[in-house]
Amino acid sequence: HPGKILEGVVMSNLVGLLRQLGGLSAFACDVFDDLAKSADETHQRVLHLTDRVTNLNRAVPKLEELFDSNNPEYFYKKNHHRAWARRDQFSASLFQRYTCPRALHARRADTRPMPELWRYDPYTNPRTECMSCYSDPKFFLKEWLVAETERQKAAIEERKERKRRRKSAKKNNSNNAKKSQPSLSNATMPVAQNLAAENPKPTKKRPSKSANSPCLSFSNNRRRCLKQA
Repeated sequence: HPGKILEGVVMSNLVGLLRQLGGLSAFACDVFDDLAKSADETHQRVLHLTDRVTNLNRAVPKLEELFDSNNPEYFYKKNHHRAWARRDQFSASLFQRYTCPRALHARRADTRPMPELWRYDPYTNPRTECMSCYSDPKFFLKEWLVAETERQKAAIEERKERKRRRKSAKKNNSNNAKKSQPSLSNATMPVAQNLAAENPKPTKKRPSKSANSPCLSFSNNRRRCLKQA
């Protein structure tokens, strides 16, 4: 009957709307539940901070009296060997399962289990983990390692390039210094020439050997004696 068909269509649309409203209400419940939990935690932290501020206000007069009545050396010598330590044990894993919101736990509980792809590992060549191809929990760590390796290589190359530039700059500076500084012989030659022109050396005149010179007569007599002998 056409009337029943239209009625069925209307009912199916109404069921669809009710299903959408149910999903929207569940999502709103998750959101407001997290908001209520966050607001409660913030309220507790504010109360704890209020108590701490009150205690600090009470301790301020005593601290002022302590500072006024002692020298600065007192604060350096008192408990200087004690190291500061946290009261609570700090964990490096800030995002853990128990810190996730309830809605996220619900979504994780509704997920399907992973397929048993590890059964195909013996048949792979080369031997690989088939589960890592489907979902690799170490994906972000591997990507970080690749990026860190590239960054370290770039840093090493940059240091080598800076060292190479420093060596070349030092070599160029030494060559320029050698070119700009004249040699000692070229620099002192004009000065020596000027000094020689201003102060000429006195020349010694040899005595002329005349015929009446006693030295010449002595040598002639000696030759004669040797010939006669």
